[in-house]
Amino acid sequence: MAIEREIKLSLSPSLLGQLSASLKQSYGTPVCLDLSNTYYDSPDQQLAKAKMALRVRKHPDGYIQTFKRPLPGDTQGFERLEDEWQLSQPQLQPELLTQLEGWQEQWPIQELQPQFSTEFVRQQWQIEQPEGHWELALDQGQIQANGQTLLICELEVELKAGEMSAMQSFVGQWVQQWPLMLFPLSKAARAQALLAGTDPWASQPMNQGLLQLVRGYYQLQLKPNRQQLDAWLQTLARFAPAELLIEAQGFAQQQDLAGYLESPTFASWLWQQEVR
Repeated sequence: MAIEREIKLSLSPSLLGQLSASLKQSYGTPVCLDLSNTYYDSPDQQLAKAKMALRVRKHPDGYIQTFKRPLPGDTQGFERLEDEWQLSQPQLQPELLTQLEGWQEQWPIQELQPQFSTEFVRQQWQIEQPEGHWELALDQGQIQANGQTLLICELEVELKAGEMSAMQSFVGQWVQQWPLMLFPLSKAARAQALLAGTDPWASQPMNQGLLQLVRGYYQLQLKPNRQQLDAWLQTLARFAPAELLIEAQGFAQQQDLAGYLESPTFASWLWQQEVR
């Protein structure tokens, strides 16, 4: 068992090429991976209700079965417990889960079934600096669940060695340079929301619109970035109703990033636009 520590950042697909070029210029040629994943759960979604995820991933070197669950005491959403097993075939091997304490009593392994899938291309860099070792993963693809598709376009930064505070500072530099949005929801959490037909933020413990996202900015000690606000306003101008755009412009004029992102109107609109 290991502790996964990572920060997720979402970005507009239109910026993917530019961000990729900037990362290549800074850190060299990435490792490129085609990844496909099948997620499993019981028919009554026992794992999802416990904020857990079980998947089998196909990658160039074979298959990996991964089980993720919340880390007790984590309040920021940056840390999770993770168990992995190398597989020789794509089928889930539920008997491996009996190695985990309490599994048989809580989640009958006979009931596990495929629930949804993700497919994406990953560009991956290993960043080693005196302050720490971080893995950057730039992902583009899609989530498929319940007959719907959700786009994946995000940058993940995972701590491999060093202090979390150093990685937060590293991430903060990129957030200040690019219109990236902290996005603490995992791919599995978004897919589970599609299955349920609900807004994924509704199940988050700190949910009030995008309050968790705002708190993430404060945890990284970032100040409101006008470039980010302007980029989001441009997006709103293309898609959002007039009343939402007027509301957003008011927040931007006041440099009120918190108010802008906490707006229930904005949160609802954002979720509707992400579902295709």
